[in-house]
Amino acid sequence: MKKKNIWYGILSAVIVCALIAVGLSKAGFREESELRVKKEKKSKKGFDRPDEYMRYFQAISTPIGEKQSGYKTNYRFYELAKAKRSHARLKSAKEIFPWVQRGPGNVGGRTRSVIVDPDDPTFKTWYAAAVSGGIWKTTDEGKTWTNITPDLPNLATNTMAMAPSDHNTIYVGTGEGYGGVGMVGGNGVIKSSDRGLTWEILASTTMNDNFNFVNKLLIDPANEDIVLAGTNKGIFKSDDGGQTWITVYEKGYAVQDIIADPTDFSIQYAGAYGYGILKSVNRGDAWTSCNNGIGEGGRFSLAISPQSPNRIYTSVEAVGYESGSETLETHIYISSDYGLNWAKYVSPTNFLGNQGWFNNVVSVHPFNENLIYVGGVDLGQIELLPGTSVSEPMVRRVDTAGTGSFMEL
Repeated sequence: MKKKNIWYGILSAVIVCALIAVGLSKAGFREESELRVKKEKKSKKGFDRPDEYMRYFQAISTPIGEKQSGYKTNYRFYELAKAKRSHARLKSAKEIFPWVQRGPGNVGGRTRSVIVDPDDPTFKTWYAAAVSGGIWKTTDEGKTWTNITPDLPNLATNTMAMAPSDHNTIYVGTGEGYGGVGMVGGNGVIKSSDRGLTWEILASTTMNDNFNFVNKLLIDPANEDIVLAGTNKGIFKSDDGGQTWITVYEKGYAVQDIIADPTDFSIQYAGAYGYGILKSVNRGDAWTSCNNGIGEGGRFSLAISPQSPNRIYTSVEAVGYESGSETLETHIYISSDYGLNWAKYVSPTNFLGNQGWFNNVVSVHPFNENLIYVGGVDLGQIELLPGTSVSEPMVRRVDTAGTGSFMEL
């Protein structure tokens, strides 16, 4: 009898402990769930979490125990070629299983490059490169669009350039190399020799890490076969239409912009992330630093005055201080001597909106070297006082276009 009582006591104690454990577990799970919900609500502040998709894609495409995907750089192109070869055998499948497009039809995505066809006197023909949507063409000022790269497996078309000497020749660089987990990787440079009717991937840029993120292309205005590419690995140049490339700059800095003097292609400038400005005086064959007066910054975007090619401008997101705390600012540097010396102007309006690493463009009025346009999260115009020394930039006024209201939606 005593043994039974002892066993009953032990059994009761176990049951009580189990109930307590379950209760604590439920309470802990409930608290964790509530905390997760709060975090999710907090994280949904205007974002759709593209970073989570990138983490998911990275996880499903990376073998267990490895850090990188096992897929070859251009596996999409090879798989597409295989599918096309077998297309004839599967022709009947279209009749048995017809496909109808259902969307999405309302997602514009990021468009970083636009070409206005110079041979259209109405200026209604445009080409637009969507960072995750391929290349599109309109002939009616954007009212309707046609996808002209439906067979392009990689849609990360980040930069385009049409050859001034032959408007049938268009180069497109793939890969959005500005940082962040939401950036879309590329697969080299593609080229069209018939104004976008057909496209080819340049074999020299496939299976080549130097061209995974092509940020800017620059073509010699007198020769469509001479092209430079600024990538996350440096600057590369081709003299044979992209069949082969040589490395002309490789110092560990991502090159995100390249421009040339409109009156002399031998003079070129490049913006290197976290470093500053580079300059070439021999058609891009060699590059040197021209940072005298330039402070620290991230992404350097460039512009040159068509009216006065000695005037160079760069926009950069940099760290400033307000009330003893660090803050991000829009800095404009101006040079009046072909990049030898620079003067800084700190804009009272942070046009780059704390993401100048992602949204950052600067331009100058074609007929007025004192009118500068800056685009980031906001768009604005900066007017310099004419005749003042660039060593101490004097600003007449700063105007904004009010883009921040819809960018916050």
